[in-house]
Amino acid sequence: MPILFVTSILTLLQMQRNSIEPPQGDELLKRIEKYAQASLSMAESFVRLASAQSHEYRVGPLDPASVLQDAVGDACTQARNQGLSVTIFQTPGSAPCLGDRPLVARALANVLNNAIKYSPAQSTVQCSLCARGPNWIISVRDEGPGIDPAQQDRLFKPFSRLHDLTHPNISGVGLGLALVHTVVKRHGGSLEVESAVGQGAE
Repeated sequence: MPILFVTSILTLLQMQRNSIEPPQGDELLKRIEKYAQASLSMAESFVRLASAQSHEYRVGPLDPASVLQDAVGDACTQARNQGLSVTIFQTPGSAPCLGDRPLVARALANVLNNAIKYSPAQSTVQCSLCARGPNWIISVRDEGPGIDPAQQDRLFKPFSRLHDLTHPNISGVGLGLALVHTVVKRHGGSLEVESAVGQGAE
């Protein structure tokens, strides 16, 4: 996949060199920057996923309530830029457990990023943390296009993008939720999806 973006950059430069109806000036630079950023983003996603899959986790005291607060705070700028909001509607004061905080934080950030990217303007992404038996449950719910139940088993597979046709303007390579799956499973947790077409996703 990174080869595709590099090839696109080289094609643009070759067109400019040969004057075969090349994009002009700022437009050329913007397109080269777009492909370069996409290639860099993909490479970073590869590295993060490989690290989550193979490296030894640094397990220590972890408070998911604090991780959720920080993740929502970090996501607020992205949400405001898209004209929507992110809220926490339920959380205990603390939720002590054990885990690798940086990896759990990255996984939660990926879920929030997806929820925001696919949410319409003026909507709200709602987050919560609650206990279910001995487990802590973190929930992220959006008001986006929803996911067909028949497609939900593909959601956490690498390079799987379920809304390419309906949302072609949204960038991504399908590795973010694969990382979420890896981190949650390696912590002994599980993933659940509640969604239907046109009814958002949780």
